[in-house]
Formats: sequence, C-alpha cells, structure tokens
Amino acid sequence: MKTFSVARAFSAGVDVVERKPMVLVWWTLAVLLLAFAPRLIVSHMAGANELGAMRDLLASLNDHEKLAIASGRLQASQHALGIWALPLGLWGLFVNAILYNAAFRAVLQPQKSSFGYLRLGAAEFWQFAVQIVVGILVTVYTVVCVFLFIMVVAASKLAGAGAGWVVGLTLVLLAIFTFWLSLRLSLGAVATFAERRFAYFDSWKLTKGVSWRLFWTGFLICALLIGLYIMVLAGTLFSLLPLAGLLPTPAGAPPPTTAPMAHGLGVAGLMSVASVATLVWLILGSLVAAVMQAFALPPWAEIYRSITGGEDTHA
Repeated sequence: MKTFSVARAFSAGVDVVERKPMVLVWWTLAVLLLAFAPRLIVSHMAGANELGAMRDLLASLNDHEKLAIASGRLQASQHALGIWALPLGLWGLFVNAILYNAAFRAVLQPQKSSFGYLRLGAAEFWQFAVQIVVGILVTVYTVVCVFLFIMVVAASKLAGAGAGWVVGLTLVLLAIFTFWLSLRLSLGAVATFAERRFAYFDSWKLTKGVSWRLFWTGFLICALLIGLYIMVLAGTLFSLLPLAGLLPTPAGAPPPTTAPMAHGLGVAGLMSVASVATLVWLILGSLVAAVMQAFALPPWAEIYRSITGGEDTHA
C-alpha cells in the first residue's frame, strides 16, 4: 500500500509559490475578474447595487448609526439578486473548477506554468460537474443529519431527565463521522483532474489506509488557514483606521480642538476615498482568496501523486 509524507504534502503550496510566485498575481486577477466582477455587474443590473452598498459601508466607518444602516443595506443587496442567484451560484462553482484545476496542475503538470496554470478545457468542465455533485451531496447530507438530530432530541425528551448527554454524544459522533467522510473523499477533485473524467468517488479507494495521515495534513492546513485569516482580519482592521480618520465625525460630536486641516475632504473627496477603499478591499479580498487557494489545494494534489506513484500520466 502506497502512502505519502505529511510534511511534503503540507509544504506543497509553499513549493508552488516559491517556484512560480507569479501564480498569486494570476490567481488574484482570476478571482477579481471571474468571481467578483461578474457578481457586481449583475448586482448593478438587477438594481441591488452591491458595489454601492460596499462603498457606503466603508464611507460610514466613523458613524455607528450610518454604519449599521450601511451594513443592513449590504446584506439586503446580497439577497436581492432574485432570479440571478442560481446562475451566479453556478458561475461561482465553474470559477472554482478553474481555480481548483490550476492549483492541481501546478503540482501534477508543473511544466504547464503559463498564465498561472489557468486553463479552460474539458478538465474544467469535469471539475465543474464534481463541484455540482459535491454541492448536492452536501445539501442532502445536511438534511439527513438535521433530521437525525431532531429525532435524537425528540427521543431524548421522551426519555426524560438525564438524556441530555445523548444529544451531546450525537453531535460529537456526527462531527467525527462528517470529518472522516470528508477525508475519505478529499482526493475526488484531484482524481477527476488527473484522470480527465468524473472520478470523484475513486477517492474512497485511494484514501484507504491513510486516514491518519490525511487527518494530520488536514489539521495542519486548517491551522495555517485559520492563522492567515486572523492575520488578514487584524491587518484589515488596522488598515481601515487611517481611512476612518479621513471621514467626517457623526452629527452631534464635539467640535475639534484645533482648526480644520486645509486639505479636509468634502463630499466628493469622501466618495473618492470610499471608492478607492472599496477597490482596494476587492483586490485584497482576491489576493487573500488566491493565497488561501495556494496553501489549501496543492497539498491534496501532492498526496494524490504520492499515492498513485508519480506524475500525472496525462501530463
């Protein structure tokens, strides 16, 4: 039985970026132009104006009341797409397929490095099929788990006092089973890319006997992504502080103790700052998504290559 190195798998993303640092630029552009831009354009066409809501949110950083209103407007705009929600959801899955394959190609077919390993072909459509099937399976599995949990809660109530531990145990067992199931199916997307066919369920055979190594690899990747997320969140909050200093204080606030600055911003300047901040926010969000992809996806391609015994036979 073939196995893999957890350390080598975990560092696969770092190796990709070290070999081809420009992949982060290409993947950032792909997220920005393929994922964010179409959604914002459709939102504007549908009258939801999600981009304007994002700009208003950033323009209200110094006023808690306006910030709450702007936050509500942003949430409303995100839910006001109506009939566009399904097409946008499917388009998002297709973009994921393109990005997933780019990350897998960086490991399995490193010689095809042009355009940040991004391609559009049959492999992307097979990956798109995987994304749809996974979405359906997750939905069905969630409904089954919720139904099972409701039945356990009802049974525990009929059993009377002291049955609360049954509910807690059910939650723990469901969480463990879900995590184990996700590990056993973790190589399905990579197998589909490598085999140029729908091979999602081949992961069950590929991952047999390596659950513990998969667990530690997944644990390390999750820890890394959580750390990156916290770092990005903290950095975003600190970067917004200078912007808040450029915004006007809310009505009723005490007047400044010094004379106004000569370069104080009016309404036009405020909207300009908010618009630039919105653009920077979108670019940073795209970059973060690209970095997350670089560290989260290549490890599974490395695991697949090690288990199957070498390079992609279709390279």
